[in-house]
Formats: sequence, C-alpha cells, structure tokens
Amino acid sequence: ETRLAARGDLDIYLTERLTAIVDGETRSAGAELAPFGVRWIVILGDSDGPDADPESLAWRQVFSGQLDLLSLNAGVEEAVFITDIDPVGRALTTTATVWMRDGWTYTGEPESGRVFVADNPDPSFGPGPWRESAFSNEVSATSGVVTYAADTSARVQAVGAWFSMLALVGVAAWGRRR
Repeated sequence: ETRLAARGDLDIYLTERLTAIVDGETRSAGAELAPFGVRWIVILGDSDGPDADPESLAWRQVFSGQLDLLSLNAGVEEAVFITDIDPVGRALTTTATVWMRDGWTYTGEPESGRVFVADNPDPSFGPGPWRESAFSNEVSATSGVVTYAADTSARVQAVGAWFSMLALVGVAAWGRRR
C-alpha cells in the first residue's frame, strides 16, 4: 500500500487500553489485551541483572504487577508473560468460542450466533449481515467462516498505472528514434 490507513476505532481503543496499563490504572492487563488476541507478551532485551536495559526493565515492571499475567521467565533471557484469561482470540463468537485465523480468514464451528472480529470496522468482512460493534466487526457465525474481501479497485488502479507507464516509456523510445 502507498500509505497507512487512517487510525480506526480499534487503533484508538488499543491505544487507550495500553495507556491505562502503562499508567497503572489497571491490574488486569491480560483482560485488557485479550479482545485483541494478545496471549503472549515478550519483552526483548536484557531486562534483568546489573546490565539491564532501562526500557526493558520499565516494561517488565509494568507487566510484573498484573494480576492476570503469568511470568514464564525460567531459563529465558527475555521477560515472557502469558495471559491467564480465557478466551483470548481476535475472533470470538457470542458463546466465547475462539475461531482460528489464517490470513484474513477466520474459521470455527458453525453456530447460530455471531462472530466478533477484533479489527478496524470494515464492511468488507462477511458473511453478512455485517455490523460495527464498538471497535470490532460483527458477522454471522452460521457458515463457520469469516472472510475479508479487500477492495479490488486499488489493484485495478495499480495495474492501470503500470500499463500507462509502459505505454509512456514505449512512446518515448519510439519518439527518440524518429
């Protein structure tokens, strides 16, 4: 893509949740991050000992005080935490069943309810009917599959620009020979 998409509702909500965690407004970072599909937190860099990186140490202190994160630091140089909250997933059904992600497709057991996909709201998610739900997408769970149908106009425009550039180069080469 030529530029990043504008900040969506999910981006804003994630920023708010991360700010609350960093500012110490919550002791349930796992519950705050679970709707985004975050199960593991790995703090890279030496975050322990006399030569500890100050930034890594600060992050380790933020997550060490959380009630629903388990520390898995035994024998590992980096600080590792796992969420002690179930379910954790980017796609959850109304019965709190996690659907697995493969690219832009989510699959799970068909249900009569709905699936909530934690991604910026976009009507390209289906099957319909699609609804925006707070910061996520809400679609039918009856098929057992949620797909994302990207806007193909950007691809068509790129291919058109490529052919136009080829035509201009051809005309310029032909004109130089004359």
